[in-house]
Amino acid sequence: MTKLPKLLMLTPLLFSMGLQAQTLDEARIDTVKQYLSALQSANVSQMLGLFAPGGTVVSTSKGRVNVEDFFPNFFPEIQSASVQTGTIYKSEDGKYSASFSFSWHLKEGESGGGHYVDEFVFAESSNKLQTVYMYENIKFN
Repeated sequence: MTKLPKLLMLTPLLFSMGLQAQTLDEARIDTVKQYLSALQSANVSQMLGLFAPGGTVVSTSKGRVNVEDFFPNFFPEIQSASVQTGTIYKSEDGKYSASFSFSWHLKEGESGGGHYVDEFVFAESSNKLQTVYMYENIKFN
């Protein structure tokens, strides 16, 4: 038996179990939700798994940074964090963003937080992140 018939036999089983294939839009929205979850749990491996190879973060405070450098240097400093998701948006031109409140307590005792909007750029035809633009609150004196 070839692999194609095995695959065809599996498809009705998945639907009979109540599972449905996600559209790319649904998969990307799920990735944004997983990103927020990884942010709250400060889980480096979960966060890195959401990115395509060569993924980057662009933040107002750090500039453009490879995800392999950004999250492993930030997350281990977090003692606890909280994320309250506002809204996840998808624009007509295929861009995704999320508004959320993020607060954290660092192991050294510092605390911070605020309301953020991150923009998510996905690798072509994929639910893997290519770039996340982090729009951070900046206090002006």
